Amino acid sequence: TGFGQALGVQPYHEYQVATHEGYSFFLKKDYHDVVSNLHSASSGTFVGKKSGLTFTIQIQEPRPLSELETSGTDQHIRWVASRQRQSISAELSSTMVIRSAFYSKKMNLVNDVAAWTGWEILLKSDTQVRVMISLRRQFLPPLADSAQDIF
Repeated sequence: TGFGQALGVQPYHEYQVATHEGYSFFLKKDYHDVVSNLHSASSGTFVGKKSGLTFTIQIQEPRPLSELETSGTDQHIRWVASRQRQSISAELSSTMVIRSAFYSKKMNLVNDVAAWTGWEILLKSDTQVRVMISLRRQFLPPLADSAQDIF
């Protein structure tokens, strides 16, 4: 959710509500926030105690739509995700792209009027599997003149 709105539903069984920079989402109960700074409410990195898997969320500052329209590389979330894929692939050896496709955000629990578009990428290397879902929340209230990327 955005702008500090409360979720309209309870989390699923064995899930909890996690919050980062005003956005709320569901994570399994065994995930805990890895806070790296005492002054920060959330680091955006959550680690599963049982699985050892890491979930990381990054919230970018809102940008004016006019800035995105004039940018040749940021007009669509697909191109932003592609740049991130290249950055991640450079860190890994023998990387294969298993999936690179449109992502459909499935729930609108707080009746958000903004438009959401998404792109998902699944990478596999010799030692890791990484999934990245990039979302763009566009036409942000109250003026509908900005967009915000979430990774």
